[in-house]
Amino acid sequence: MEPSELKWYTKTEEDQVNPLIAFITEVENGLFLLISDKAAQLGTIAIGLPTLLGKNGISTSSIPIVFGIRNDLLTRAIAERVAFRCKKIVIASTHLSEEAAELSQRTLRFVEEVIKDYFSQKQ
Repeated sequence: MEPSELKWYTKTEEDQVNPLIAFITEVENGLFLLISDKAAQLGTIAIGLPTLLGKNGISTSSIPIVFGIRNDLLTRAIAERVAFRCKKIVIASTHLSEEAAELSQRTLRFVEEVIKDYFSQKQ
């Protein structure tokens, strides 16, 4: 993959007062995913690994690799879910203005939509 081939895919949530924005770029063995309710900003970061059973029978995607404290469980869930779906290493970052159950559920639904759209437009 040539460095000039690295492109960002962007999607903004529709019909929301404070819409979420997703930014995705992909490399040969991984994917970067940024989710924010503002502009492109880094926030809590989690790394998701494709589900593989290690020698000890532990799923490698269950090893917690998270940097940051705000929305840490949400970010980890996103990284692991996307890694499972795309079978690649995922670095996910969420920068959300609040920690609310409703926003977390909305974010998970939005990420599912974004990943579906991203992979369908690649084909």
